[in-house]
Amino acid sequence: MSKRKYTHIQEILPEIQAMIANGKSSREIKEFFVLTGDRPVHNLLKRERRKDNAMAENFFSILKTECIYRHLPATLDEARILIDNYIYFYNHQRIQLKTGVTPLALRHSS
Repeated sequence: MSKRKYTHIQEILPEIQAMIANGKSSREIKEFFVLTGDRPVHNLLKRERRKDNAMAENFFSILKTECIYRHLPATLDEARILIDNYIYFYNHQRIQLKTGVTPLALRHSS
């Protein structure tokens, strides 16, 4: 990778991150900026996607540990009800230690 391509990627990094946040694919981003060197963009996109997945991975890990493995639903309908109830609890009733309020109350306060 040449120094020039790396500098170019760094110059447009905020725009690329905004496009990733809006759900644009790597192909759309490459076409938008007319980038020819795939490796810098590919590596950047992989790094950004990893950050986005961390919160979802954490939530699903907690969901499985605290809900699914603890209750072991027998049917698919029972699993759906358990998951719905847990998501409601997670957003509306669970108090966060760091903030002292529920996530929904925190979102509504800002």
